[in-house]
Amino acid sequence: MSDLEETNARLRGVTVDTFEPSVTDTFEIVFSDGVIPVELVSVDRLEKSAPSGGREPFSLIFRASSDRIIPQMNWTVRNASTGEHTFLAVPVGGDETGTLYQVVFN
Repeated sequence: MSDLEETNARLRGVTVDTFEPSVTDTFEIVFSDGVIPVELVSVDRLEKSAPSGGREPFSLIFRASSDRIIPQMNWTVRNASTGEHTFLAVPVGGDETGTLYQVVFN
């Protein structure tokens, strides 16, 4: 199985229930030169209906208080409760408390 196939197989098992208990928890974005802590701010169920037999669409919003703006890219994120996952995160705004990043699962 290729790395991409393995990643896709792992992500198919990720649901809104994987992350809802971890709202307000700290996660780590893993880079080759270290980690950046981010807070899971919200888990939102999306109004789109799930495909037959598929997962309910949802999104995650993370906040990074770091001065470093992280570009849209694939993140490897880890947390003691949810484990380690790799997914595409997009900067979507921010305020005086930090930059917000969104991850969407369809």
